[in-house]
Amino acid sequence: MGSAGAVPLRATPAVILERRRCAARSFETSPKRSILNPSPAANIREASDFLEVPICVENVSSYAEFHASEMTEWEFLSEVVERADCGILLDVNNIYVSSKNHNFDPYEYLNNVPPYRVGQIHIAGHSKFEKYILDTHDHPVLDPVWQLYAHAIKRVGRTATLLEWDDRIPSFDEVHQEALKANQFVEKRFQTAAA
Repeated sequence: MGSAGAVPLRATPAVILERRRCAARSFETSPKRSILNPSPAANIREASDFLEVPICVENVSSYAEFHASEMTEWEFLSEVVERADCGILLDVNNIYVSSKNHNFDPYEYLNNVPPYRVGQIHIAGHSKFEKYILDTHDHPVLDPVWQLYAHAIKRVGRTATLLEWDDRIPSFDEVHQEALKANQFVEKRFQTAAA
């Protein structure tokens, strides 16, 4: 399904597995190489086989780190999706939120996610508190997240994008204008590439 020479995931229907406002790291486990055998990749493959559709798993926003981590979040995610032969629902806002909460470079995360595994991208707003940032989906997308989105599009190409806004929802026109900004980043990227 997901190897570089296969039909791109975004060209096929996919089941998107995601967690809302998860306070733990991906798959509720510390990113250790030992945890990868056989789960969670085996569970993802089993679900995909049972449902008979490709599956994408979402990178979560995190607010607490495990002290025993042997891998970065992006190494763990990349290893799981390779072993599971599944796609990634790349949540750019989650990368930004986690990078601020845990003091890492969000571009390093993006640069180390296998681009051929990305089946969909999510963007959203978030709330900043004194000690952390929370993925709240209740604000417009902030400029640093738009810049990460532009970088993601450069890496993965045209990809279905979803603007998440499910709390304190403004008028349709405001949400629609925010969603249309994504098209501007995509068009700018492909106009630059064609020039």
